[in-house]
Amino acid sequence: MVDVSKLSLAEINALAAKLSKRKERLEKGQIEKVRAKVMAILKKEGLSLQDLVKAGPSGPGPRAAKKGKAKAKGGSTGRKIAPKYRNPNNHAEVWTGRGVSPKWVRELMAQGMTKEQMLIPPGG
Repeated sequence: MVDVSKLSLAEINALAAKLSKRKERLEKGQIEKVRAKVMAILKKEGLSLQDLVKAGPSGPGPRAAKKGKAKAKGGSTGRKIAPKYRNPNNHAEVWTGRGVSPKWVRELMAQGMTKEQMLIPPGG
């Protein structure tokens, strides 16, 4: 083990460069080992990498599960939702209050405005 407490800045920089190169070589070597194992399995099964990529993930992915969940709730997917909040500085910018808040909402809240102050009045 190297005692780094007695190294100069130049020596530390040289050591850091050597460590970085060594780390990169080890990572490349690990990737190559895994790649070789995967290719061996594919060859054994009579498949190509393209076959594997075309097949995609097996079973329902996270998107498929999400769609099924939304439909189970009553099929609210695709419905238009009336905006609930309006940017007082730019009335063209509105937000339903669902999902991630837009940048303008976050900026106004950072300036001290509350969501209640951005509410669109009924019939407005």
